[in-house]
Amino acid sequence: MSNPRYMPRSFVIPPRDFGRRKPTDWREPDSSWTPLEIAQLEASQLQHQIAYGIVEEYLPHSEFRTITGLAAHLEMPYDRLQRMLNGRIVMALEDISRLRKLIGTPLDEWMRSADM
Repeated sequence: MSNPRYMPRSFVIPPRDFGRRKPTDWREPDSSWTPLEIAQLEASQLQHQIAYGIVEEYLPHSEFRTITGLAAHLEMPYDRLQRMLNGRIVMALEDISRLRKLIGTPLDEWMRSADM
């Protein structure tokens, strides 16, 4: 797999809070930020909301209870799911679709609640 263009967790202060803490402190854009960097920040906020929802709200009450079990059910490599949930790689639309089919309406609510 190629290196990601950016790491979503790099926009969180501290990065280890990505997908784990709510509320979360985010880097603040200034006049030096490009439109691409602002878009990456907003995408990171969306991915954080999804990751937080999965780890803190869905998994503890699901039949899977672990990221390992969720990865197996989604037929996704554990390492990829783990890195996606902790913001080390960018979540793809395909990932969102797979998760939405499994989780349903709560995933939509998590996305609507993003800080964007």
